[in-house]
Amino acid sequence: MTHAFSSFAAVVAIALTILYLKLNWFEETWQREVLDATNARGINFTEITLVAHILSLPVGILDVLLCKRPDVYPLNASSIAKVTAFATLYPPFYCGITCLNYYMVGHYPYPFMRALKAPKHWIGFCVALIVLLNGFILPFTFFLL
Repeated sequence: MTHAFSSFAAVVAIALTILYLKLNWFEETWQREVLDATNARGINFTEITLVAHILSLPVGILDVLLCKRPDVYPLNASSIAKVTAFATLYPPFYCGITCLNYYMVGHYPYPFMRALKAPKHWIGFCVALIVLLNGFILPFTFFLL
């Protein structure tokens, strides 16, 4: 299972780093409302959040490059279809859990999500994530194999 899952895990890991940098680290609203506010409470959130989000990129790439053995789980149409299916289902699952959390506690985990007011915005966000995962990151990950 580890070999079968490594490609999908690498896709999510790479996306996590890219999306974190774009939607959080370089966004003033997130810096002010989340990072600065949490650091002011005495929590070293800068270090915590960087370690949690940045390290996933090299770990995901190294997992695919060094740990996955093609002789155990070869790259073929079936394996590509399975990883693509996971990468297609993950964004709606993530957005669904995020919306459920919002309805339970009244807050989104990231300030940019407040702009996603209507279902069509969330669907657009899911489609953008699916295109990012399957159109760019997944081919890059398979290129590494």
